[in-house]
Amino acid sequence: MAEGTSLLIPLPHAIHNVGEPFRIGEARTAMARVADVASSFDRVMQATAVGPAEGMGGDFVSGPDQRIRNKGFLCDFASNGIQPVSLGSLEAQIAAYREDQLLAHPGGDGIDLEAEEPRTGIKGGEGLAQRIGKDLRDALANVVNLFKDLFMGSTHKYVNEDGRVESAQRRGLLGSIGEFLKDLASGLSLGYFRPDGEPQPVGILERVRFACRKIFGEAIMDDLVFGLPSAALNLVDDAALAAWNLLEVVPDATIGNLPGGQELVTTVFDNGQVLIDYLTDCLPAGDAWMRVHAYAWDERGIVPPILYNIYLPERFSGDSRWHTVRNTPFRKAIETVGSLLADMWLGRFTTQGVRTSKRRQ
Repeated sequence: MAEGTSLLIPLPHAIHNVGEPFRIGEARTAMARVADVASSFDRVMQATAVGPAEGMGGDFVSGPDQRIRNKGFLCDFASNGIQPVSLGSLEAQIAAYREDQLLAHPGGDGIDLEAEEPRTGIKGGEGLAQRIGKDLRDALANVVNLFKDLFMGSTHKYVNEDGRVESAQRRGLLGSIGEFLKDLASGLSLGYFRPDGEPQPVGILERVRFACRKIFGEAIMDDLVFGLPSAALNLVDDAALAAWNLLEVVPDATIGNLPGGQELVTTVFDNGQVLIDYLTDCLPAGDAWMRVHAYAWDERGIVPPILYNIYLPERFSGDSRWHTVRNTPFRKAIETVGSLLADMWLGRFTTQGVRTSKRRQ
């Protein structure tokens, strides 16, 4: 951005009074405003190839579970290997989001996660046995993922920056507990025990700072406050999708045999899977919620939650929360609105719980 210029940020009025009903029309208006802001920031970055906080340097911390200190990140997006986003049409952005969600879990009729190229397993013209067989295999695969997420975590597919499908690892429930114990031990040892491979702190002050960061920042916040709920949401997601795959057996065996029925069943159940994944992503500690509530700071300034996610380009490999998604303006818009609605729901639930307890006293 040219020196002496400033960028006025039209903040979306998506944060609603918790005590008032939130209407569908208000949600649509908020979503449109967020989409406009996201698109405008992406266009600015595309034109300048410079990050939003130009001139800011030093280490930063980006919200919960951020272990990577990226030197000079806030100074210049391009110098850190972050390419400016290439905006596509709304239809292309929706298609990319849908594909990302269907690759994340078994169940998509056009996806075969066991194939070398999962996106070539397009369903069409199969017989009754093949359709029902795939539904049952997908349900079983989600059940297997549930048990994996209960322990060390399951794997999932995503589209990398070159357009190829790769695998990534989720952290399981017991895996989060193991990380908590490891980080806690590392902090209590004042940096003498460093299983994550950090540089050895030098001097008593450095060791105290290291201990505070490991104990409070990583063990308590990352692993317990955010890590355990996030792992629990993965279990809910696995169970819900397994049930959804089983439910698909009935329409596949009936409606799927009628002219045009197979396409109808595929459309309804694939979109239903995308919706289930979206809802769990936007719940507190979900993947989308973590992106929307992430922030960054250094010694010269701060990029607050919501805006930090909007600032980032479509591809950002410096953090695992963005590494496996195509963060288009469409994704930013729907995830921001969904996460804020989850915040309001949590606020209403908490407020109602307090009022109920007072009435019982």
